[in-house]
Amino acid sequence: MSKFKLLIAGVVVALVSLGGVSTAQAAAKVAVDLPNEAVAGGTSVAVPVTLSDFTDSDLTVRFVAGAGTLSIANNSALTLNPGYPSFDAQSEISFHGATADVVSALATNVSWTAPGDAASSSLLSMRVEVTHYVSGTTYDPLTGHTYDYVETPLAWHDALVAAQGMTYQGKPGYLATITSAAENDFIGTKSGAPSIWFGATDDKGFVNEARAAVNKAPIDFDSQPTGDYYWAGGPEIGAQFSVGLGTVTPVDGLYNSWAQGEPNNWAQSEGCAVTNWNSVGLWNDLDCNGQHSYLVEFSTDLTIFETSVFTFDNITGDSKDAVPAEPVVEPVVEPTLAETGYNAWLIASLAIVLVGAGAGLRIAARRK
Repeated sequence: MSKFKLLIAGVVVALVSLGGVSTAQAAAKVAVDLPNEAVAGGTSVAVPVTLSDFTDSDLTVRFVAGAGTLSIANNSALTLNPGYPSFDAQSEISFHGATADVVSALATNVSWTAPGDAASSSLLSMRVEVTHYVSGTTYDPLTGHTYDYVETPLAWHDALVAAQGMTYQGKPGYLATITSAAENDFIGTKSGAPSIWFGATDDKGFVNEARAAVNKAPIDFDSQPTGDYYWAGGPEIGAQFSVGLGTVTPVDGLYNSWAQGEPNNWAQSEGCAVTNWNSVGLWNDLDCNGQHSYLVEFSTDLTIFETSVFTFDNITGDSKDAVPAEPVVEPVVEPTLAETGYNAWLIASLAIVLVGAGAGLRIAARRK
């Protein structure tokens, strides 16, 4: 099977620490060998991925297949990120490891299995994201928000203060606010954390502390017996999202994911919330003085994790056709082309969509 190599060059990758300090790798490159012919369903083909000039010690990588499944063999030196079950036959794989181990594994051990059976055939479409690995962190590619699971157990308010003292890419931290089913699912499956504090409380003192921080009027009633839950941080700070014990009524239709019969203010002493309680994505109220791990959220955005999307439509292997597709967020793109490929500025995550087009597909890219 003939192949052609696609090389994205001249990429800047921002390397981040939780202290907010970053460095850049101006020459980091990713090269991918795609099958430039349709692959029969059920057939597996090698997809060499070459990383070069990444100078930091650890990387985290995420692969997403447009269809079919991806596998990474000989992966003992790599560690799956939370929520990703296997290196074998997955539509999406995310992992981290020492840079040398990641480079070695991707060069020879990535394969793709085309969807369907032998009566059908498909071209490979895949997405690759590469960024500096910071222990404990994960990010949501739908929103660009970053999360840091802190294993050290603390009382709820101590966790709140600790979260507020953290930064990531210059963004202040806060106990996570979970405001949609998609975010709840992401946190539940990708944080790798059971029974963790997040930023919900019906403790009157904590509620009024949050409301005072954004100049909102204090509440003047004991909110625990009524189950009036508020957000204590983030963009939603001081806002109420649910009311009721046992049977919950959302406020203004806002999202909640309380477990059945929760919150219940058991023994009249429960005023703070945990997620992943007994089951992924379910919430429960507990005594705020209890010691639990906690989840910190940073309101990073897609400009940190996304760059322009490149569509490759060449199937002959004699040249490289690429133009930026419509991005979700306006990217910063170099105006010049390098001999080895097409330049794009990448901030904190290298995101590439590589698409092969069949002979009957209109060529969407302009020949450079």
